[in-house]
Formats: sequence, C-alpha cells, structure tokens
Amino acid sequence: MAIVHDKPIEDFWNWWTAAGRAAAEAGMRDCAFGAFDGEMNARVEAIHADLAWELMPGRQAEHALVVTAAGVPGRRRIAERWFRDAPPADETWEYHPARQASLSSRMVMADLNGWKLDLRKLRFDLHVDGDLIDTVVFHPGFAAMPPDACDHVGFLALDWALGEDDVTRWIGEFGTTSKRPAAGVPATGLIEAVRALARRAGAPRWAQMQGERDGAVVLASLALPAKWVDHPLLDLHIAVALPFAEQTQAGLPGPAAIDQLRDFEDRLTNSLPPHVRFLAHETTRGTRTFHLYGDSDDPTLAEQVRDLASGWPRATVWPGLDAGWRAIRHLTG
Repeated sequence: MAIVHDKPIEDFWNWWTAAGRAAAEAGMRDCAFGAFDGEMNARVEAIHADLAWELMPGRQAEHALVVTAAGVPGRRRIAERWFRDAPPADETWEYHPARQASLSSRMVMADLNGWKLDLRKLRFDLHVDGDLIDTVVFHPGFAAMPPDACDHVGFLALDWALGEDDVTRWIGEFGTTSKRPAAGVPATGLIEAVRALARRAGAPRWAQMQGERDGAVVLASLALPAKWVDHPLLDLHIAVALPFAEQTQAGLPGPAAIDQLRDFEDRLTNSLPPHVRFLAHETTRGTRTFHLYGDSDDPTLAEQVRDLASGWPRATVWPGLDAGWRAIRHLTG
C-alpha cells in the first residue's frame, strides 16, 4: 500500500480555500471548468494516485465535493484523513470521503462509455446472509453489454442507491444478469432491505461462537458490528497469543486459566488508547488469541501491547497492516 503524507492533504485544502472552491463554483455556473479539472486531478493524485473525485449535489449544502477510494480499504483510510482535514461545511459546500447515495438525482438515465441506460429499469435480486445482503443486479440492457461494463454499471447503481460506504457495510456477494429475476426489487426495495438489516444489526454487542477447526474445538467472541468501514483509520492488526497451561481435554482453559485470561483481558482493555479497538478473541488447542485493531500512524502501539503481554509465559505479539480486517473475516463471515 502506498504511503500518504500529510503535506499533499494540507496543500489541497490551502488551494481549495484560496482558489479551488471559487473555480468549482464558476465552472458549475458557466458549465465550463477550464483548467479546474486538471488542477483537481493533479492535487488528488498527489494525495494518492488511486483516489478519484467528483462534484455532486449536496445532502445539506448546495454542492458536495467527494474524494473516493471506491471502497478499497487501504485507500478509504486516506480519503478519511483528507475528509477530517476539510473546512467546516456551509450552505454552499459539504465534503465526503466516499460517494453518497443520490437516487433522486441520478437514477434516471446514464450514458456510460457509450452505453445509454434507463436506470429506472434496474432490478435487484436480494438474499440476506447473516448481516450482509447478496445481490444480483438486472438490467435488460446488459444483454448487449460486455461483462465488465455490466459490472461497472451494477456497482455504480449500488453506490447511487446506498452510498459507497453502505455498499461496503451491507452488500456481500455481487453479480449482474440480463435475465429478469422473479423476485427482483427496484432501488427503493434495495434501500428498504438495507435499512431493515441495519435495524436488526442493533446496538454494539458481543457474539459468542463455537465450532471446530482441524478437529479441535474453537471458542470465539466477537464485538459486533465488526465492519472496518466504520473505523477506516484502524488499519493495524495486532494479534496476541497466550498459551495456557491448565486446559481441558478439549484444549480449552480450566478454571484457573479462565481467571488468568480474564484478568489479562481486563488489563488490556483498560490500558488501550482511544484509537485501538479490541474486536475478538478465539481459543483453541491451549491458546487464546486476542485481535486488536489500531491506527498505524501510532508507531508505539505494538510495543505497548508487547509490554502488557510481557508477563505471560510464551506470549507472542505480532502486528501487521490489515485495513480490511481480513484477520477476523473467518469470524465475521
């Protein structure tokens, strides 16, 4: 993952305040942006080469400026940093680090690389799987389009209906089809299905799980909802593995080991700085592994955790960049 530096973000907002904002307003008023597009491209690329930008109607303000990472975890973190340095929103401008839902203004007609589509004909075949919705996007025009173009339109349709972050948050498997699904719903049905799923997800809570891995019993606890997009700056995974001597025949902790593990967990959670989240632990074969996520901008985090674990015999701590929280995906999926 390319490293982003603060200076291009600072330079961007200095330019935006001094000249960019006025140039954008003049371009929208006159329908002629002149050199503005090139300047914006260069300044966004200076932050990260794989970010994109767009202007759109605002949700509260007249206009919105969006810098998007297209849902890619490591780049979404960079867009978030850009957003957090933005000037306060006002009546004219607001700012977003991801594409916003824009159903009313955009879901009518689209001309995408020469493919003209009436987006009101889109239908979404939905299947709820846990806390995600698998969807297949249908449009009759897909029959004449290559698969990559269908996928592009399908992803844009999801972004327009839900907003980029909610697509990441709630949409699981994705596909497209030119065969009309029997139970397909329009975009409004997709929106309501996602809202219903979000309501069911409820308040933060811990989920307990039990299963088997390679013939051994596994117990796990997971802090829900565990969605990386809700914490885009937490890209550093720190795993802490604590072997315990007293264990049952199934490899789980006995009474004394349970007390020791609970004591460590209490000390761990009470010592963590605000930019670290304790998200899960799993126990199998005589070892409990804790999963933490923090902000990699803090270079001291791993050492802080090593200090906490230093009194535990044969404890191991290993950090690694993981912006998409892949290390706990086997628990969330």
